[in-house]
Amino acid sequence: MPLKELEKIIAHYRNLFFDGEHLKGRRNLIRFINRRLARRNVLLNGEGDTLTVEDLLNNFGDKVDILYELNLGIGTEYEHTDQYNISMDITMDHLSEFPDYNSRLKKMEEEAKKYWGF
Repeated sequence: MPLKELEKIIAHYRNLFFDGEHLKGRRNLIRFINRRLARRNVLLNGEGDTLTVEDLLNNFGDKVDILYELNLGIGTEYEHTDQYNISMDITMDHLSEFPDYNSRLKKMEEEAKKYWGF
């Protein structure tokens, strides 16, 4: 992942969810996200309920930019809820099924907008 993209993701989390935790670098970002994941368990019985970011990185990290997908997904799910835990939970469920779910969704939405002239 390019450093600028990682910095954008870190800034996104600082702006939305800053609670005194200092974020520097990829490892700390992953720890930060995992602490948030540990608190979520809002929607039970989803595919991603027990997953951590490390699980996704280990399973798919060589094929997909998981941190980008996670960031994109959380933003997307905010269309449906204003609660971080629910947004994270839904995103992890999607990523556990298709690790590039959010990129595919974004591409489909862009194609639909062009097709329908929005």
